[in-house]
Amino acid sequence: MVISFTHQTSTVGDLFPAKALCALARDRGILSLVDGAQSFGLNGRRLADMQPDFYSGSAHKWICGPKENGVLYINKSAQSRIWASIFSALSRARRRVENVRGIGQRDEPR
Repeated sequence: MVISFTHQTSTVGDLFPAKALCALARDRGILSLVDGAQSFGLNGRRLADMQPDFYSGSAHKWICGPKENGVLYINKSAQSRIWASIFSALSRARRRVENVRGIGQRDEPR
């Protein structure tokens, strides 16, 4: 099982208690995925304090990086519990991490 939640909303800026939600999930053997699209680079939270199993963020928003860049953190303790479900059409080899074009946000730099 996985619990997935946004850390901070984009509409009104609600900040959810990520540390408490991650701890609650961990206590119940549930993986936690924190969507940090709006909080990454904005509010100075530490992943070591939050302890999510997964954390994703948009590098082109608050830290003003180039578009089509992001961050995916996978806690070492969760790595053995996951396997990629998308495999490259360019290779027959199964990979644990895959760069897949055409999935998700497509803001092509010009």
